[in-house]
Amino acid sequence: LRNALPLLLGDESVLMAFKSGRDMTVLTNRRLLRVDRRGMTGKSVEYLSVPYRAIPAFGVQSAGSLSSDSQMRVYTTMGILTKAMLGQDLQKDKADIHAIQRKLMELC
Repeated sequence: LRNALPLLLGDESVLMAFKSGRDMTVLTNRRLLRVDRRGMTGKSVEYLSVPYRAIPAFGVQSAGSLSSDSQMRVYTTMGILTKAMLGQDLQKDKADIHAIQRKLMELC
């Protein structure tokens, strides 16, 4: 994130990062960063930066016996300017949703 495109500030560090398909969500010590690749080729990329003070609620959902992925949802107060809810699928055996929930409770 720091080399390819200077997305992180000088004093910013990555705490957790999640990738599903071509999309990625990064929790830093300052904000939530969403990288959303669009289109057939994925050359179009949307970068969304959400400060933690704009996240009043969040949720995590564990994978069920028939469901292969867990989910993380973040609700923002940004509303009209952008998406009010951001979702990220999490691979069943590769993400600790309880650790994610604890980290979001600390940050938001």
